[in-house]
Amino acid sequence: VGQPWLPIDPSHFAKSVAGEEQKEGSVLNHYRRAIALRRNYPVLRKGGHDPIMNSGSVVYFTREHEGQELFCAFNLSAEPAEFDMPQGNWKNIGEELGSLAFSDKPKQTLAPWQPCLALKTDTKGS
Repeated sequence: VGQPWLPIDPSHFAKSVAGEEQKEGSVLNHYRRAIALRRNYPVLRKGGHDPIMNSGSVVYFTREHEGQELFCAFNLSAEPAEFDMPQGNWKNIGEELGSLAFSDKPKQTLAPWQPCLALKTDTKGS
């Protein structure tokens, strides 16, 4: 293990990997959860997607891979924003990343910077 040639300011220890691992809401743990979600749902990393669309500050698209369909919407604003959920039966995924727990209403509201990740449940492979 290397040794730093200057003393480390103690205020930086909380920002180290060892310090970040202890904090549930840390950036390190957020990315670990995102990587795990991506591993669990191949449709997040493989297959094609519709053209990226927007409605105000919400961008959205649908991905497909081997019979799975995933709707993705992202509020790119510091203000709440509405969007229309596509028709179909959808299951929320990504709760551990703050994904919207949507209702069965067609109009949904995303909090500032919030995503919505929804897996279609009425297609094969789900």
